[in-house]
Amino acid sequence: MLGSVFPRTIASLMIALGLIYIVFTLRGRTDRGPRVEGSNVRRVGVMAVMLAWAFTLEPMGFLPSSAAAFVVLLALANYDRWTARRAVGFAAASVLMLGGFYFLFKHLLKVPLP
Repeated sequence: MLGSVFPRTIASLMIALGLIYIVFTLRGRTDRGPRVEGSNVRRVGVMAVMLAWAFTLEPMGFLPSSAAAFVVLLALANYDRWTARRAVGFAAASVLMLGGFYFLFKHLLKVPLP
């Protein structure tokens, strides 16, 4: 039952909140904060990885495509030098997060996953 309700609810919420944010922005009520410098190559890389993930969900399945995207996003986002300890920590966090999301969507929210 929740498999059909959850995506629609989240999509509706995102649309409503996006419209509210647009209204606040146009009225000048948002604090944009200081300008953040960063790498445009990394930003484009994140966008490309997310698009690739979306298109590989169906043929590869949720867990393999998500694991591949997670690893590539980690590599894109990491500014520090890789150490063995850092790699083990990231691997453990990756397994826990992907497993947690899989369990949440598949078993608790009953969202059909590819």
